[in-house]
Amino acid sequence: MKQILLMILVALMGCGNKETVEKPEPPKAAPEKLIANPIVEKAIRKHLKKLKGELTEADLEKVTKLLSYGVSPLTDVKGLEKLTHLTRLRLQDNQLTDMRGLKNSRV
Repeated sequence: MKQILLMILVALMGCGNKETVEKPEPPKAAPEKLIANPIVEKAIRKHLKKLKGELTEADLEKVTKLLSYGVSPLTDVKGLEKLTHLTRLRLQDNQLTDMRGLKNSRV
């Protein structure tokens, strides 16, 4: 009887001092945000009335106007090039030094 119990114990626990080393999963890269500038993203979310969740390209296509007054002053408009349906833009009281985001804009 003791032999049977010993065999069951060995079968359940394994024999020897084998250590099982689990390989850690590589860290998942965060998805690249469509709009990297937090001030521009906030203005887009306000326009869309979408305060949470991921912004999609379909969301950006819905943006036709963007208003960003100098509450948190913008220094560049990077990301606005993704607003392909933008027809109205108000950026007064900002500190813009780089306008490349509007290079191909219809505004």
